[in-house]
Amino acid sequence: MIGLVFPGLAPSYYEDIKTFMQNSPFSKRRFEEASEVLGFSLIEAFKSVGDKDYVVMECAFLANTMAVLDHFYEEYSLSPQVVIGPSFGGIVAAIYVKSISYKEAVWITKESNKLSGEWYERLGDFKTHFVYNLSLNESNKIIEDFKSKGHFLELVGNMESVMCFCGSASTIDLLKRTLNNRPKCFSLHTMGHPIHSEVLTPLRLDVEREVFANVQFKPPTLPIISDVDGRLINQSEQLKVMMSEGYDLPVRWDLVTEQMESLGIKEVYVVGPKNLFYQLLKNKIKTIKVDPDSIIKQAVTH
Repeated sequence: MIGLVFPGLAPSYYEDIKTFMQNSPFSKRRFEEASEVLGFSLIEAFKSVGDKDYVVMECAFLANTMAVLDHFYEEYSLSPQVVIGPSFGGIVAAIYVKSISYKEAVWITKESNKLSGEWYERLGDFKTHFVYNLSLNESNKIIEDFKSKGHFLELVGNMESVMCFCGSASTIDLLKRTLNNRPKCFSLHTMGHPIHSEVLTPLRLDVEREVFANVQFKPPTLPIISDVDGRLINQSEQLKVMMSEGYDLPVRWDLVTEQMESLGIKEVYVVGPKNLFYQLLKNKIKTIKVDPDSIIKQAVTH
């Protein structure tokens, strides 16, 4: 059985990916299609995007993921039997299984991020911090210790070798100092807003009411493994719920990989911009990376 993974959102700026964008006809087309929905030039906006330009940042990541997928279609004659879309990758998974169109996905990304930006402002200085080589048990102990001292800290992602925490800026700073005293684990990246957190439940409800309710999700043509609880998604309403749950429930990559093992997946393709999911999978299963760098290298060798 073959699986297809679409990565969650990772920091991606124009300078990091411009070689691919300038040389890929698919990237040009996907950015043009997105621009029609957005009402402005996505590529021009992406060239000067700021950290809080959530609509531009996520729509550009979506466009480039779709462009990489187009290259995948062209290069590989494969028919994956199951799809995995952790976090933001869920919206690309929904496109792949023909539940929504690409333009619908751009509209969803635009409208949901307008709401996200408003809620991030209301919530204040919440951040999300990624830590490498910290176990689930160690993570839970840290959270218990922080809560006992009056600091709100939440585990919003269990990526097995990478744990994701959400808390106020001061709490995240304290977490970093705490981790500095621990051997063999280190901080990776800090996002300037919360993700997959219980503090985002009001945002989730807004998105359900104002965005998802206006899109007709079609039955998926392939099963998707939920990144929230590892269950198989086979119905349109289940897919809509899975995408909604991602706002305020943690990513459980451990449950995703358990489901992959139970299904007997022997090979997986990770399709999208540079991300950590190839690293998470490569030592467990035959993993093929299809990203802008590998596409450019392949074009040069040809």
